[in-house]
Amino acid sequence: MNHRARCAHAPAHRGGGWRLAAGGQPWIAAAPVFITLVVDFHKTSVGAALKGHEQQIQRHLEGLIAASTDGGIILSTMMIAARSLGLGVVPVGGIRANALDMIELLGLPEKTFALCGMALGHVRMPAAQNRECPSRHFVMMSATTSPRWSRQLPPTTSI
Repeated sequence: MNHRARCAHAPAHRGGGWRLAAGGQPWIAAAPVFITLVVDFHKTSVGAALKGHEQQIQRHLEGLIAASTDGGIILSTMMIAARSLGLGVVPVGGIRANALDMIELLGLPEKTFALCGMALGHVRMPAAQNRECPSRHFVMMSATTSPRWSRQLPPTTSI
């Protein structure tokens, strides 16, 4: 791969600037830990330059797709690990709302940007269930157990 994902930890003194740069999300300032996933095409660009080549991945959609996919896998893995330890997590995509501000706050070099982040800490008060979208909307019935679909299935035959 021509990119690397890395974690940048927000300094302990983060506050209003961080929250504003992340689209006004209060979780960033409230959580004891905020982890930022950074797309880093800088390191590979330096490596390519040392070999006398010019990196191209940052100019193509494939680079963004690969970095975003890897970032999503990393974020979901971190969330599962944190929840398995009893910690609360809030994924934050709003850090791209003001990308240049985030780059400045993190002190990132060229060809890097903050992809997403995760607020991490102990839950003070569990979040209320979203009543606008009931969980029954997420239940998946298979064709063999759903009465609606089972009537339309042809009988099975052995060959």
